[in-house]
Amino acid sequence: FPAVLWPSLVEKAYAKTCTVRQNDGQDTGGWQALGGGGRVEEALADLTGGVGGCFSTRDVAPDRLFIYFNELQRDCLFVCRPHVGNCIKKGVSLSLYASYAINRAAVHECACYVQVFCSAHPRSGSGGLPDLGAPDELLRRFPEKGAAGFFWFNIYDFHFYFEMIYECRLTNSPDVGIVGMPPPRLPLAIVPSPTPHGQAAPAWRDKQPVFSEWIFANAGTVSEHSPPEFRVALPQFPCEVVAVVEQTDPRIMQTGSTRREHTPILLKVYQEIERDIYSVDLVCKSNWMPARSSMVAFKSSKGGVYKIIAEFPKSGARCDRLIFRCYASWPSVTVGAGVSLKSHMLSRPDGPPFATKWTFVGCVDPTKMVRTDEPEPADEDIDEIRRQLARAPDCSVM
Repeated sequence: FPAVLWPSLVEKAYAKTCTVRQNDGQDTGGWQALGGGGRVEEALADLTGGVGGCFSTRDVAPDRLFIYFNELQRDCLFVCRPHVGNCIKKGVSLSLYASYAINRAAVHECACYVQVFCSAHPRSGSGGLPDLGAPDELLRRFPEKGAAGFFWFNIYDFHFYFEMIYECRLTNSPDVGIVGMPPPRLPLAIVPSPTPHGQAAPAWRDKQPVFSEWIFANAGTVSEHSPPEFRVALPQFPCEVVAVVEQTDPRIMQTGSTRREHTPILLKVYQEIERDIYSVDLVCKSNWMPARSSMVAFKSSKGGVYKIIAEFPKSGARCDRLIFRCYASWPSVTVGAGVSLKSHMLSRPDGPPFATKWTFVGCVDPTKMVRTDEPEPADEDIDEIRRQLARAPDCSVM
């Protein structure tokens, strides 16, 4: 601002959505509710209607991280945060307070590269890393230029200099792939070719979301004594599923400078091997931290029935109202919701699992956790990091 106006308009619209006007004049939310920090993945989900989560690059090998970016780049947003310690160690001045987003992933001469966009000045935002040199052929191959804030990382440099990845699956958006990306992998994103009679594909196919959606809501109080569970039955062919449990946003009812903390909710996914008997091998799980959303994603190769259960801390934690959203890459999926009234029986399966996890969210190395049976603390707020670095002498991270 004032060179770029649209972010200010989005900020004002976001403040209005967090405002409740009362007849007695006791309004809640508003501009004050936008302060006090927040989570990147929640803001991305609010702006896109998608499903957000986060993970650390320390829990993923660089080559697997590149495959992940390359596969999901058409239907997922990735925002990244620099690794403060590694930047200071190498004297790289990546701006901790600028916004970094992954624009695309590409392979060139058997090497893996990630193109990052930074909203700050191209030189200050890139920290001088483009001087390491990306191949000229790679720079000419794609339209984005360094003067506009785009620069390339070798995947190993990216893995070293960036620590946190915030992802948002664009489950409520049509295919948003740009020129040069791999072809769509989701069936609803593939626009049919013209018919033999020359009739083009319907116009609505260009605007429909790439996932089918199911939504359930609980208007009451949810706790460890009445946890929800969900049943997802998939057709007998490959299918991707993204699911999220969301609590209400406390910003809307905020009246002061602080707001209540979210209840940590852990989602786990199990495959059904017989009626009401589930595999002891976990398909995937979500992060377990005091955040508004808990997401899971998995991909099935042979269909099957899956149970998604929600776990609460054993400390009397509860939340008022809960929303469950489930998205599948095929419409012929059955989704049901209920209350978990009994324990489920687990058993060893006879064969390999039908599904595998399809996100790095929730893939935390257990050796890095203080306790595996308790929620993790939320990652440090960016405003607090700013205050700490301001007190640190000779800090090379701008």
